[in-house]
Amino acid sequence: MKKLLSLLFFLFATVGVWADHWTPSSAYTQGDAVIYAEVVSNSYTGASEVAAFIDGVCVASAKTEHLYGGREGIRAIYGYVLRARGNNNLVGKEITFKAYNDTTGLEYKLTPSEKITFQLTGTYGYPSNPIKLMMKAPESYAIKPIEVGVGEKVDLNDFLTLTPADSEIPDGLFWTINDTTYAEIIDRHYLKGKAVGSGKLILWAPSPGGRPDVIEGNYTVVNHVTAINIVTDEVTFELGERTIDLFMQNRLNGVVAYSLTPANATDKVNWELKNDGIIVMENGTYRSKKAGDTQIRPYVVKSDGSRLYPPNNKWIKVHIVVSVTDIAFDTSTIYANVGDDIYRRLANHVVITPSDATNQDFTFSTTSTGLLAINGTSAVVKGAGSGTITVTSADGAKTGSISFTFYNPLKEVSFIEDPLYFDKNSETVSSVQGRIANNIVISDMSRVQEGIIDLAGVLSGSGSVSSSGVSVTLTSKQLEKGVASVTVTLGWKDYSTDDAGKLVWGSPQSFSVNIGSEMTFIDILVRPNSDDPTTGVIQFIPRPNDIDFNWDDLSFTFSHNDLAWNCFSISKIANGTYNYSCDVPGTYMIFLNSPIDNNSSVEIPYKAILENGWQWKSNPYGIVENYESFFGSSFSEARTWSDLLINDPLWGFYGTMLSNVLKQNEMYKVKMDASNTSYIRNGNFDGHAVSVSIQPGWNWVGSPFIYNRLLANSIKKDGGLVKGVVIMSKDDGSAEYDGSKWVGDLKSIRRGQGYIIYNPESKALSITFNEESSMAPGNEDGLPLGSPVRSDRMWDYDHTKFASNMTVVATLDNLEDGDRYTIGAFVGDECRGEGRFIDGLAFITIHSEGGEEVKFRLYDTLTGIFSDIDQTVISQTRLGSLDNPLRLTSQTVSTGISTLDGNCLSDSETFDINGRHLNGLRHGLNIVRKTDGSVRKVFVK
Repeated sequence: MKKLLSLLFFLFATVGVWADHWTPSSAYTQGDAVIYAEVVSNSYTGASEVAAFIDGVCVASAKTEHLYGGREGIRAIYGYVLRARGNNNLVGKEITFKAYNDTTGLEYKLTPSEKITFQLTGTYGYPSNPIKLMMKAPESYAIKPIEVGVGEKVDLNDFLTLTPADSEIPDGLFWTINDTTYAEIIDRHYLKGKAVGSGKLILWAPSPGGRPDVIEGNYTVVNHVTAINIVTDEVTFELGERTIDLFMQNRLNGVVAYSLTPANATDKVNWELKNDGIIVMENGTYRSKKAGDTQIRPYVVKSDGSRLYPPNNKWIKVHIVVSVTDIAFDTSTIYANVGDDIYRRLANHVVITPSDATNQDFTFSTTSTGLLAINGTSAVVKGAGSGTITVTSADGAKTGSISFTFYNPLKEVSFIEDPLYFDKNSETVSSVQGRIANNIVISDMSRVQEGIIDLAGVLSGSGSVSSSGVSVTLTSKQLEKGVASVTVTLGWKDYSTDDAGKLVWGSPQSFSVNIGSEMTFIDILVRPNSDDPTTGVIQFIPRPNDIDFNWDDLSFTFSHNDLAWNCFSISKIANGTYNYSCDVPGTYMIFLNSPIDNNSSVEIPYKAILENGWQWKSNPYGIVENYESFFGSSFSEARTWSDLLINDPLWGFYGTMLSNVLKQNEMYKVKMDASNTSYIRNGNFDGHAVSVSIQPGWNWVGSPFIYNRLLANSIKKDGGLVKGVVIMSKDDGSAEYDGSKWVGDLKSIRRGQGYIIYNPESKALSITFNEESSMAPGNEDGLPLGSPVRSDRMWDYDHTKFASNMTVVATLDNLEDGDRYTIGAFVGDECRGEGRFIDGLAFITIHSEGGEEVKFRLYDTLTGIFSDIDQTVISQTRLGSLDNPLRLTSQTVSTGISTLDGNCLSDSETFDINGRHLNGLRHGLNIVRKTDGSVRKVFVK
């Protein structure tokens, strides 16, 4: 139905009246992108023609609207078919759209519902779901007052007010002017000022009914500023002075801030301020609000709303300052120990008046240089004694002074243990208090006037120190695991007090307290990854969560609920945390063996990987009840032996697979528009033997395994196999059963893959796949799951373009050592597959839908020589067998062995039978390649 509709649309577009407003460029002829589009308008304005553009050049146009006939119950819509033509240089560029109304003569911009880029064979939208092109046409217009300078021009469209407000101005509006003395209209919609004066404008705009409405507006021509220049680059003002406002008005005692060109221009000069709050405008006056450095610049607003700034956007630097009137100390004496750096303590006592003075810098000095070394921002006490320190302000050289007394330091406090350890389950609050107090050792209690003990972390409380000793009080009701800090600060008698009567304190000293606990249980937390639930994280969480635990004691194991083996892969992230991954679906048990017993489970879904293009798939993991989630949104088509399913863009999933079930071990030919990975969680793989009824002829069968299994081990030899049974893969080769073994290049049955099996008998066979649960775990073929099928390709081809293939079993006349050759199949110049020689027979897989002429080429992997093969075949299901292979003949393959008595051969290269290059002929068999490309086998006696 969709193809029929598309054909009808194409016919309508080609036989209808061609568009004549836009003519697509004839240069763009290499390819075309087909766009099914519908114009959606917010007004009565119609579109008689629609066009597509790339870089402003028309690449497609359509004039006739077509009725997209819909299925019953689906509304019919009108739209356009656009064929955007172009070459490779346009691929990936965005396509834009316009509409034309032949009644009003206006062009309207169209906004597509999604971004569209040019592709040589791209298709956008469907007839049942076209791309929406929104036309936001105005229903009415109004003209705002217009001001333009002499010699300037403005875009009249910028002064239009549209209804609705989100409308877009069409191209081609018609403007007129009543008098050209003061202004004129140029380029259809620009107004240019000629002389100072005013006048009227008229806009001829379409009404909703299609007839033009007359809309009038006013304009004024003025003498605008053409240049504004800064005269004074930098200026300084005291905070609070009104001079800043006079300066910005060019009225400060003859000081000129800026000049205008022309000098008699009447435009208002505005000022742009830095957004720092230093200069603000209040009640029409500029004032300084705080001290600091800032910038200002004058500007004029032009008629188009833009700003005219000084050349190079230059600013005027402005300094707002507050001067220092006094500096002093707020205390008379400072006390310190030898070795202390008291610069910051001195600075904290300095008071500058006023407090918001701009320059807060100062310096310290002293005549007692033997007691105090002052250097920049450090003041280090060198000896005990007294003296005076002077502070001097940088602004105004104001001075103040302070006395000092320096002491030799004492050893204040030490601790017996750091850290101090507790067990929260065995210690009491009383014992903790006592042990903390006993851990503090004070060197000279007689000199302590007062002491304070602070507790932080997991312990709360306080303590004190006096001449009678140390005491600690905990306010915690119970002990909690963690770390606490105990800090002791002492006030020494030798320091006396400062002028404010405050005790001078020594340096704080601290030690830590560690509190632990014992384990009661370990929880097992399993977190599958959301993007790939076959992987995830397992975490072991001890209880309580504050336990002191030796992770080396942790011991755990895994087991599968149905298999004697498992595929779990574990890697440690951190203590108690592990990444896991698993290829085998099912339920796995996690058994925690030490230090306690516990268990949990991990559900591993079946991971189904669907590639872009055609593939043969199977579902080994039970019945899937929802194939929509299995296939995903990129699904295009699926076929079984008897049913098919298609993803219609309008109806969704449609076909004879109406049961919505993916059956276990059935083969599906699947086409995807993009790759998709899905996860089946409701299946039930048990690994038991699977018997499949094989009818005479070709049968579609899915792999029953969850691992890749060698073909030789996959099917029971006494399970229904007879001579002549053939198994064919999508691109992994084929094999034929000779009565005792499989012969061919198909080596393994892969998980999630489908196969076609040929039954040569006239009656059904029951073929039995081996019980996987009894097989050894792992991939028997050594390849990881999901790996490329033919990793050893010599020819480049894409099998996913085709849903079907054919197999050829052939011999090549007079060919020896066939194991070193590979054979390629071609349709025209396109490679469609390749084959390998097994026991003298070539097994070739050819990808085709049938009926195409296929030719062959031979490649010698030892010499690198390509040879053409004479015969061609027509692609079909199968050609040749073990007993009756197809005979092929190469044009250039040498067949004989020359026997020489000498040890050299001119004009040639020599190799041994393993392909190693030789300097000349050696005794025994040699491979000789001559300069003309021919190859000989030479035996030297």
